[in-house]
Amino acid sequence: SIAPEEFSNRVKLGVDAPLSDAPNSEAWGMHWVGDLALEGEIDVKSTEGYLLVNFVEAGVNHTVRINVADGTVEMTRNDGAGEFDSAADSGNGANIRKGSTSIRGAGSYTIRFANVDDQLWLWVDGKLVEFDGPTTFVADQDQNPKWSPQDPGDLAPAGIGASGLSVELNHLRIWRDIYYLAVSTHPGYDTDYDLFDTKRQMLDLLASPEKWASTDLFESRRAIEFVMEDRQYFPLGDNSPQSSDARLWRAPPYVERDMLLGKAVMIYWPHGWNRPVPFTPNVRRMGVIR
Repeated sequence: SIAPEEFSNRVKLGVDAPLSDAPNSEAWGMHWVGDLALEGEIDVKSTEGYLLVNFVEAGVNHTVRINVADGTVEMTRNDGAGEFDSAADSGNGANIRKGSTSIRGAGSYTIRFANVDDQLWLWVDGKLVEFDGPTTFVADQDQNPKWSPQDPGDLAPAGIGASGLSVELNHLRIWRDIYYLAVSTHPGYDTDYDLFDTKRQMLDLLASPEKWASTDLFESRRAIEFVMEDRQYFPLGDNSPQSSDARLWRAPPYVERDMLLGKAVMIYWPHGWNRPVPFTPNVRRMGVIR
């Protein structure tokens, strides 16, 4: 894990995104998601020092360390103990990736760091930072969340730190990657966990990091296969827990190619957030798709 002193300098939180628009669902917290992205406005107060952004997935730290004096950046996994894929695909991946950003001393910058599909990405002021080699990696087979009394691990999955630097953080957001559950309309398949009868039991385990290493919860998630033939398409949902996609359709669970006509032109009924009247759309999201 990253040394605590790397996060010891003053970090001031400014205006943050409101939480009033968060959806309300009893399904909250039922599934651990390791693929995350963090973005925000970084107001650098110093002309030198280091800015760090860190993700933890399955106990592995994924870190970018930016030198604000010259904009150079280093990307590592587990402080260099973890490897990235090599450019020649030789299996001898590098332990560190280096690049350059537009950050130069004091000023305001927008940063987004993402760990998605076994690849790390960094944007500064909307521009993707290029590194001197691939930022993809091969994750360990054990992708369960980790925790110990000495290291919070996945209990603290995202962090921003400053070393020899004073910064102010504004409008921070954390995004999670889309994921799908192995459920169907067949009896007993309304959840993707096989061994646990109640949501409360599962939530209690997920909220007890000291039990993560011994529980069978993560291994009990089932998988379902849907076999498609040529010119058959399997529609998935819109990243909403209220979606009913092809996993839940009655047979056949697919759309024939002949039925796919035209193209999407507008968002006409975006779902609302915490509205007192059910099915009230989010009017601000209505509009033409560009």
